[in-house]
Amino acid sequence: MIDAIERQYELQPAPPRVVGPGRREQAYLDKIARLERREQEAAGAAERLARELAWAERVERGTQRRVERIEADFERVREAAAKSEEAQKRLLLALGALQRDNEYLRQQVAALGAGATPKLGSGRTRQSPDSVPKPLWKRLLGL
Repeated sequence: MIDAIERQYELQPAPPRVVGPGRREQAYLDKIARLERREQEAAGAAERLARELAWAERVERGTQRRVERIEADFERVREAAAKSEEAQKRLLLALGALQRDNEYLRQQVAALGAGATPKLGSGRTRQSPDSVPKPLWKRLLGL
């Protein structure tokens, strides 16, 4: 009896339906996209840091050159001030010698006005050859 009722079934394929990636595949694709964004951001940050480092190096070199120029200028000014100070000292010595000579000449004029006979020479007592005063031009030039 089973033979008599043989049923025939025909399988027909179901209509195809559009199926996207599964949850795992979607998570994997999202992770890859995030990592690619991070890589791009890291590359951008590295480029920015490289530019900043280059600028910092330029600024440092420029600053170092500026400091060296300022130090050289300061050294020149200091040397000029020292020379000026020496020149001022020589000038003060020369002025002192001129003042001494003027005092001597005033004494001579006063003596002539009083009718006294002036002494010949500078009026200075000579004690030793080392104490002989230098001529004015040698004192002015520092010789």
